Amino acid sequence: SLYFGCAAYIEQEGFTPPQFYIKMFMEQMEKQIEARVTAKERQEVITQFRKEFQRTVDEFFESTVKPYEKYIPLVIIAVLFMPLVTVTRLLVWVPTLLMSIIFSLLKAMGAVKLISETREVQRLVIG
Repeated sequence: SLYFGCAAYIEQEGFTPPQFYIKMFMEQMEKQIEARVTAKERQEVITQFRKEFQRTVDEFFESTVKPYEKYIPLVIIAVLFMPLVTVTRLLVWVPTLLMSIIFSLLKAMGAVKLISETREVQRLVIG
């Protein structure tokens, strides 16, 4: 259902990068620009930089990411699902260990006992 939700949202709205990341990159570059520009020119240069940077990012996503928009939900699901699979595979031994300890304790206390049975079995063989 997460896949279908992502796919529907991207189909309606289109894919845009999170503004947080764009702003973070922009702030890093602005710091470098501020260090190299005089105080008089600073505001004008930063305003121009912001416009150019946003235009460049928009053009990049339009030309590079747009053709692959339909695969983005699959990537999102894979990125979220793979760590979950890894964690569950690493921790699958924990319930087995706990149950073996619990059954050993119950057997030692006499609350349960182990019974072995042999039963007669009929098999139908093709031949």
